Amino acid sequence: MALLFFDGFGHVDDGYELLKWDDWFSTLYVTYDTGYGKDSGWGMRIGSLASGYLAKNLPAQKAIIIIGTRIKFDSLSSSSSFLYFLDSTSVQVSVRAHTDGSVNVYRSTTTIIASSATGLISTGTWYYIEFKITFDNTTGTVDVKLDGTSIISATSLDTCATSNEYITSIQIRSNGNYVYFDDLYICDTTGSIRNDFLGDVEIKTYYPNADGTYTGLTPSTGSDHYALVDEPQLVGETDYNYGSAIGDKDTYDMTTYSESGNVLGVQICAAVRNSSTGTMKVRTMCRSGTTPTDNEGADFAISQTMKGALTIYEQEPTDTVDWTAAKINAAEFGLKISS
Repeated sequence: MALLFFDGFGHVDDGYELLKWDDWFSTLYVTYDTGYGKDSGWGMRIGSLASGYLAKNLPAQKAIIIIGTRIKFDSLSSSSSFLYFLDSTSVQVSVRAHTDGSVNVYRSTTTIIASSATGLISTGTWYYIEFKITFDNTTGTVDVKLDGTSIISATSLDTCATSNEYITSIQIRSNGNYVYFDDLYICDTTGSIRNDFLGDVEIKTYYPNADGTYTGLTPSTGSDHYALVDEPQLVGETDYNYGSAIGDKDTYDMTTYSESGNVLGVQICAAVRNSSTGTMKVRTMCRSGTTPTDNEGADFAISQTMKGALTIYEQEPTDTVDWTAAKINAAEFGLKISS
């Protein structure tokens, strides 16, 4: 798999950032709201101090990483970064949008190693910006695209502030004022697909709208399972489906997918919590294919704190071809108690 993570910032509200991300600082600086995204849609804003951030841990050490995001700046800063690439707590590479409208890439946070032309970035305007970075002490590379056009292509760089030629996490940050984010993806160069720049992507969120084949979990109220997990933005635990026996599972039909263009991946995001002591494991499910098969994700260990269980299917998992609108609309998505 090359597609590691993506977020359209459209299905959680303030205080629930860690359902998809691994660290943050803090509710004062990281906020979600309608109007924060492209076309006045739901999105995420970080600000107004440079210390605000969201962090995503990578599944393994990565010597090459690709990230793209839609971004808008309230102001530009030659002193504060909006993106960190980290080896543990050490910043290997950081990125700033300078006051002259240029994009600048730093080793750590102090030494510029690559710069674009000036006048490319303005305040109050949405851009789609992508980075592909190779982390190496002598042969590192930095490639940056802005709205699909290359603005930086640099080689033979020292892109590591530490002796380790890799990163373990990524932070998106405030640059000292408000920065708005939407439609973010992260991928690497493994696998045969989704292993390079993906271009200007849109990430859409869809919600359960009917019960599916399986209704093995128990509703906290009423009899419609889907109605307890269909909130556009998760803001609490007022209603839910629950179970305790291994094998209990629910699947749901989803709102109709009617977008045009290629589908690069489908991600299930379930909010889960263990209401008793000890540990429990769950798996996400994608019931799909010409002969529907229960394609289960990996085990997620859950505790007494609510967390997200995420699984990405780059292609329809049974047929192993790219998703289409028809395949998405025929599929069911859900959750199973695995142990």
